Amino acid sequence: LADEIREEGVNAIFIGGTAGRGLQNLVQAVAEEVGEDVRVVSILTGSLAPAGHRGGSYIAFVRFHTELVVSALSRKDS
Repeated sequence: LADEIREEGVNAIFIGGTAGRGLQNLVQAVAEEVGEDVRVVSILTGSLAPAGHRGGSYIAFVRFHTELVVSALSRKDS
């Protein structure tokens, strides 16, 4: 999996905040094996963020995720 991520030039692995510990550990291990070329980005899943936080309303939730995805995927390779 790490070789495929390198070959395809993947910038980010997105993982939901409600993902189980096993999946979180797997994602972290793969990211560490790939190195600095990929980063792990935690996204909101399951519900909105608490009121007053980024992602606390539907529009804020969509905007928050859009900003995360655009930022992660627009990172330029060195």
